[in-house]
Amino acid sequence: MLRQHVNFDLYVYHPKEFLLANGFSASSIPIKRLNSISIGKLMLFGITPLFKKEYSVYVLCAERKLACNWIYLLMAKLLNKKTILWGHGLNANFYDTYMHKMPIIYKVMYRLADAAWFYTENERRLWSTLLPSLKSVALGNTVSIPTTNKIYTDEEKASLRTRYGIKTAVNFIFCARFSNANRRVDLLVEIINRLNPDIFGFIIIGGGPLKPDFSHYSNVYDHGPVYDDEMKSDLFAIADAYLQPGWTGLSIVEAMAYGKSILTFERSADISQCVEYGYIEHTRNGMVFQNINQLISFITEATRQDYRQMGENARLYYQANLSMSNMVGNALKSLVMLHDEIKIRV
Repeated sequence: MLRQHVNFDLYVYHPKEFLLANGFSASSIPIKRLNSISIGKLMLFGITPLFKKEYSVYVLCAERKLACNWIYLLMAKLLNKKTILWGHGLNANFYDTYMHKMPIIYKVMYRLADAAWFYTENERRLWSTLLPSLKSVALGNTVSIPTTNKIYTDEEKASLRTRYGIKTAVNFIFCARFSNANRRVDLLVEIINRLNPDIFGFIIIGGGPLKPDFSHYSNVYDHGPVYDDEMKSDLFAIADAYLQPGWTGLSIVEAMAYGKSILTFERSADISQCVEYGYIEHTRNGMVFQNINQLISFITEATRQDYRQMGENARLYYQANLSMSNMVGNALKSLVMLHDEIKIRV
């Protein structure tokens, strides 16, 4: 979508084989490849794009361990070119710590940049106090969902439950890779064990090395990885809410797009959350619990209308704040602010 408004080249430093081996599908977007090499925790990649006259602005992944980022940030100033850092603005694993005391290396990195694209408004607001002169925008990090406008009737949902063999009256959906311990799948299993299996069901989408064996649960409907848009839309339609104990990132954006409220736990020393966690408005488009007893109590007392209202609020939040056109618009606004000679197509 951004390419419709401005010309750019997209460079990647990981080979296609690396992406496929880590569970990502290959994109059809035209790309150019950079040679890269890892030295311990540092990553080096080619710097030839720095010396191409057709480029005036470089958008870099805001990762301090990419050694060549520092070369780009320094050399761009000598070559009279502009740089934008695009990222979280902090390490999400240490969110609360960094919000109160940002490491110096991050401050130096952002001070070298001409502008910054942050995922959400919370991080942009933080950096506006740390570096008031930094030109920054919050993109509203999101994903594009092809079937967000479809609203299912109660009759259609009942038909879908029959088609997919779902017998429980109230159902929660989890859609993420089982590859990060911060998602706290152990808590998901505990929730399943503590709820009445004749009433509450769990729809699982996703695979990965940390995935538990759900086969002995009669109320867990495990579909593994799902890449068919229609099937995923059906499964989200059946669900009453989205439940993910920790590390809520773009998965909750997807759930909001499908009109599902978010059930998760409060960010703490034991529960890590991604920056998209900031999209959750407690009691409005989701529920944020302090402990598992609170969650169990809410689930056992909540009505279908409670889920329906919060789910509709989640859909409206997505449409108002997290559309792909909104994200692209924020990026374009930043480019114009940074470099008034960039030609934007309308």
